[in-house]
Amino acid sequence: MAALTQNNCDSDSDRTILSDSTKQSSSGQDFATSGITNDSRYMYLVIADGHGKWSSETIRYLRHVQWATIIQTDEFMEKIKEDIKKLNTKGEGSTLSVVRILDHRIICEGQENGYIEVYFIGDSTVKVYRDGEEIFKTKDHDRNNLEDIKRIMETCNMRGIERNNIWDIEVIDNKRIKSVPAAIFDFGGSDKINFTNSLGHNGKTGSIVAYNKILMDDDKTYKVVAGSDGLWGMTHAGDGDFLARPDTNAKSIVEFANRRWRQKWIHDNTVEIVDDAAFPESNIDDICAAVCLIKPLIL
Repeated sequence: MAALTQNNCDSDSDRTILSDSTKQSSSGQDFATSGITNDSRYMYLVIADGHGKWSSETIRYLRHVQWATIIQTDEFMEKIKEDIKKLNTKGEGSTLSVVRILDHRIICEGQENGYIEVYFIGDSTVKVYRDGEEIFKTKDHDRNNLEDIKRIMETCNMRGIERNNIWDIEVIDNKRIKSVPAAIFDFGGSDKINFTNSLGHNGKTGSIVAYNKILMDDDKTYKVVAGSDGLWGMTHAGDGDFLARPDTNAKSIVEFANRRWRQKWIHDNTVEIVDDAAFPESNIDDICAAVCLIKPLIL
């Protein structure tokens, strides 16, 4: 039986709430953290989803980064990439999604509205909600990102893309799942992954950092939810209201996804409809999430 562990960390201020939570399953390679930088300028969320060798150098490095210090600088992602290049990461790697949030500030001239910056490599999705409505979602580096597939085909020394008999699971609603075509991206040797861009793998995927910036209005409530595919793979479009609610923190979101992994499903496997289908324990993914809630600024 897979060993499960969980860490929860909650930080509160007058207007902002930070939380992160991790539930490890068989591979034990998810990582989440949140906090405030040492200079008190930024709040941050970090999600990493390791893969490959059990003793992944990449995820081990990311777990030991001094996040409250490194995120103070604008070049933090390049520093992380350079450090990982010095490691032997053949056959292993990790996603990385970092959210850096500058809260609204009172200054001599009045106020300065805040913003949300999203830096990401891989498919650990970040979503931003404003007054309960989704306004942003990362364009993940995965099989649906045709632009990134074009990039790796043109600039990386790839062997090819495997699609025959490669499947993934999509959650349709609270009771139904279906099998959908997936892909394996072969970068040569033991460097095969089911998405297009990653830290590690001795740099074979390019480790391109995507960046987005969302400006905040001071009279709106914002919520940022970041998570590994162990979370997002168990959600569907109808879950937006739950995820956007101000009272759902990282722990409750991770527990929600864990219940989904362990429930019985009606499974459309493209050949037949199977009732009471369940994921084997060995197929249940690690789950992690990090959340930031920013309430309106009241002068």
